[in-house]
Amino acid sequence: MERTPEYDQRVERDMRNRQAENFEKWYIQDKGVWYHKVEVDSILSALTCTKDDIILDAGSGTGRISLLIAPRVAHLICVDFSIKSLSFLRNKLPPDLRTKVYCIAADLSNLAVQQIRFSKIVSIQAIQHVPSRDKRLAVLRSLHCLLKDRGYLVFTVFRWGGAVWENKEGYYVEKLYRYAFEPEEIKVLVKEAGFDKISVRPLIVQHLRLQRFGLWSTYIDRALARFLNPKRFGQFLLVTARKA
Repeated sequence: MERTPEYDQRVERDMRNRQAENFEKWYIQDKGVWYHKVEVDSILSALTCTKDDIILDAGSGTGRISLLIAPRVAHLICVDFSIKSLSFLRNKLPPDLRTKVYCIAADLSNLAVQQIRFSKIVSIQAIQHVPSRDKRLAVLRSLHCLLKDRGYLVFTVFRWGGAVWENKEGYYVEKLYRYAFEPEEIKVLVKEAGFDKISVRPLIVQHLRLQRFGLWSTYIDRALARFLNPKRFGQFLLVTARKA
């Protein structure tokens, strides 16, 4: 892993723009369709969408989960700093969803939606790429402000010892920053941002070889995740927290 002295957001944004067209195809081919299904099903279950919800997808990318959330809610706001990713997301929307899905190009630390309060916020594999503890805390505090009272935040990050087991913090793939979290570490950060009722669970506990069992592997994986210790299991950490 390359260690670099400074994070350059332009480098990451340009890379995300270049990857946008093929990202989802690559992700699912690389990880496997059942790996993807466990991930999105677990997140949707934690999010418990209702037809009255106004939800923010913070760091939506090309909409891998946005398109699954949109039919379940009243409105969905998708925010990402990659304009091309948002363009691909928008183009994938069926006509009946285009009136209730809004795409905004913005940085998570400077969201231009301050006049809106959301019932729930979801953020998938985004906070792990924010390049310092102070900035991660600032993003979480910003998301806290955007929630309605007693609204919920659901997000995922790399687990240290899971998806990342070498070099807890650093740069890879054209200076793309990433940080891997221990369960207690992310819990402390979320609490410091003002949230309560914080839950940290393992996400994707199966070995990739288990995917040969197909759909059954997704049921087994999600059942196991309810009981396994996130300090020892999971590629990611699935975090839910309520606005106090």
